[in-house]
Amino acid sequence: MTIASYISVARVLMIPVFLYFFTSPGGRVWSVAILLIAGASDMLDGYLARSRNEVSTLGKILDPVADKLMVVSAVAALMVTGELPYWLGFALFAKELALVIGGARYYLIHRELLSASYIGKTATVILYLGIIASILRYQFGVTIITLGFLISVTAGLDYFFKSRRA
Repeated sequence: MTIASYISVARVLMIPVFLYFFTSPGGRVWSVAILLIAGASDMLDGYLARSRNEVSTLGKILDPVADKLMVVSAVAALMVTGELPYWLGFALFAKELALVIGGARYYLIHRELLSASYIGKTATVILYLGIIASILRYQFGVTIITLGFLISVTAGLDYFFKSRRA
């Protein structure tokens, strides 16, 4: 376990805190703060791992899993409150599940992990922005989440084609 890995684990532990604030009266601003901290810690753990030469297989697994769990949790919360269409939430869930299964299959066959792409990182940032906008009840939040979803599908296709070439 490296410092970066501990930060990824801390990001997973932020999920119940996020959900607590999301469901608390007047807690939405605090839930947004948790998302912003999670997003900043995502950048921090990657920077620390690279700058300290501590990039590890565990870290390559924990980091995207922490992101996916946070996004899926926030999307589920928005679906439950009726602020996100079910079709979009379930499409995001299906896409995340496909990426996890595809990544696990790739790892089992090749004994290596595909690195995160800039397309995937961009999709995550856009999804976070859309989720934050939706939590704050901006009308355009769902549009931004939809854009993030489409970009993440593009990232998934990119990973798929990279894995086929390997």
